[in-house]
Amino acid sequence: MPWQLVPLHAPGELAFELAPDGPTSLGRRPTNDVVCRDLAVSGQHCVISCRVAEAPEIEDCSTNGTYINDVKLGKGQRQRLSHGDVVSLTKQHEDPALLQPPRVQFRLEHRAEAASEPRLGAAAACDDGDLPPTSLEKTPDTGAAGGFAQHLLVQEQRSKAKITGELLLSQRKLVEERRAVEAAAAELRRLRQQVDEERGQRREVEEGRDRLASEVEALRAERRELQELQAAHEELQRRHESADAELQARLTRCLQLEALQEELRAEVGRAAETHRRASQQHSELLTRARQAQERAERLEQLVAEAERDAERAGEEEARLRRELEEERAARRALGDAEGLRERAPP
Repeated sequence: MPWQLVPLHAPGELAFELAPDGPTSLGRRPTNDVVCRDLAVSGQHCVISCRVAEAPEIEDCSTNGTYINDVKLGKGQRQRLSHGDVVSLTKQHEDPALLQPPRVQFRLEHRAEAASEPRLGAAAACDDGDLPPTSLEKTPDTGAAGGFAQHLLVQEQRSKAKITGELLLSQRKLVEERRAVEAAAAELRRLRQQVDEERGQRREVEEGRDRLASEVEALRAERRELQELQAAHEELQRRHESADAELQARLTRCLQLEALQEELRAEVGRAAETHRRASQQHSELLTRARQAQERAERLEQLVAEAERDAERAGEEEARLRRELEEERAARRALGDAEGLRERAPP
């Protein structure tokens, strides 16, 4: 009553009979008894050993491990198997939603307990290929000669199944490579489009950067002009304050002259007239200063107007100084005349 492996990943495939007394190898190399073309399967993935009147024993020889009922068996480890155990040569896919090849799995069955009819297995091509089923008519056991002939026939059918599986695998690989080339071409087109879009975005960013740089330079120039205008405005303010102080000093002197020379009313009238003119001039200076302050707010004409105001203020100051000198000379002349009157005999 031999044991057999039923491929769960390829329901159309025949079950593979294990050697009744000896090892049966599973792997990707064509020298194995059960050939699996899946790239996740090792060259010699595992070995199942059968003994008379004993349950099969599996030994893992792979890099990624063998799973018995989804329990991992490490390299070099052994485990007894029983009817119904599921042997998986590849691990479960992490994302079931993605399109992935089926997991390479076999179910161990004992022919005396299997629900299906006895079948002799061809070489298991575990690359999901649709191998044509290779059936073997059951021949009566006529002793050692009949068993030997049946064994030779099984080996021949295994070789044919392996060759057919390799041909189908090569054809499938060719189709997959063509699809991969087409996918790579589509990906290349997409990448080129992304590169073109990134280049356009980069040009836009560079243009924006240049615009920002020009705006920054313009703002810096305007800031420098504003600082210069503020300095000119402060200078004009200082000059205006000095003119106010000088005007106050002149008013004080005029009052002192009026207190000392009450008798010279005519001169006082002239002094008052002079004071009125000075007040008028002061008002004009104030008006000019306000106009200069208003003009200071105009960025484009401030410097020229400030210079003209400064020149006018200088001329006015010189004129006021000349008038002050003339007034002082007149006062001295009046003083001399008064002294002469006092010294003259009655």
